[in-house]
Amino acid sequence: MKMPFRWLLSFWLLLLGGSGVRATVPPAALPPRPEPARFVNDLAGVLSGPQRLALEQKLQAYNDSTTTQIAVVLMKTVAPYEVAEYAQQLGEKWGVGQKGRNNGIVILAAIEEHRVTIQTGYGMEARVPDYVTAQIIAQQFQPDFRLKRYYEGLDHGIDVIIHRAAGEFSPFTPHPAPWSEQPWWVWLIFLTLVPLGLGVMYIMFFKVGFRGRSSGSGPRSPLSSSSGGGSSSSGSSSSFGGGSFGGGGSSGGW
Repeated sequence: MKMPFRWLLSFWLLLLGGSGVRATVPPAALPPRPEPARFVNDLAGVLSGPQRLALEQKLQAYNDSTTTQIAVVLMKTVAPYEVAEYAQQLGEKWGVGQKGRNNGIVILAAIEEHRVTIQTGYGMEARVPDYVTAQIIAQQFQPDFRLKRYYEGLDHGIDVIIHRAAGEFSPFTPHPAPWSEQPWWVWLIFLTLVPLGLGVMYIMFFKVGFRGRSSGSGPRSPLSSSSGGGSSSSGSSSSFGGGSFGGGGSSGGW
């Protein structure tokens, strides 16, 4: 009776060992959160200065307009850890996204392992689901990363994420037909509305406009109505807000 018991015990140990349970990445193995926080963190040195700046400005503007935060982390290696687990815990440690909204996304590439992952916070999993992140990796990241065009892949992939998060992108949306293939009634509407619009513009600008100027008040410059405070994006600084991650996302190689 001892042999079956030993065999059964060995079987369960083997099953548990290969069940996919991953060891937690120790905090010491994660890079410290940059201060001040940056959305683009090229720890592998594969982007040029202008490329880093262009991506940083795009992600900063996206954060300013939506509060959604996308952090890009490029590392030489994450060995011996799995890239998805590493990115998820990095997002937790840095607090990418807003606390309570959990609207953060981490894009992490390990250059030496040729592995890349997109990990989404709890609040982004429905808006950017796993099948979308898998498509971005396959269609945007992998082709460019194979050619060491890391900036181009990231730039295109981030655009898709932004459009998907706003509900503006769908692979099933048909492309509009060119003007030469439009039906006759479209041309009829076009030829009717254009002269009508030109007539209205003529009346507004050449008839009413000249009468308004004769009153002596003079036209007001559109710049004079502005607050004079300048663009808020030029002086804004990013800061991570304590978002959480739940394992949503995809990974792949190139």
